Amino acid sequence: MAQLTIQTIQPGGIGPTTVSAGAGGDSVSLAAPNTWVEVTNGGASSITVTITNQNPTYKGLTVPNRIVTVPASGTQRIGPLDPTLYGDVNNNAQIGYSAVASVTVGAFRI
Repeated sequence: MAQLTIQTIQPGGIGPTTVSAGAGGDSVSLAAPNTWVEVTNGGASSITVTITNQNPTYKGLTVPNRIVTVPASGTQRIGPLDPTLYGDVNNNAQIGYSAVASVTVGAFRI
């Protein structure tokens, strides 16, 4: 599991970078607001990305993990990730992938 480096969007723009998705998943700090992840699937089949909910009961409601399908040859931006729901004891979101071959991920914030 790798800790993703957050890239901050600047008024002049950024050249975003991505890394290979970790076979054991990845994590991203939620210390800064408005953090999201961008997952690109270069494979021929869709994959699912799971953001693990660390607080499954929030204000009396049951909140499931966030599960997002990324289509074949597609990209999904997932977030913003609420630290109240997704932050673990270290205030990191835990990200899992159903497959990692040809999958890249980047973390961003405004």
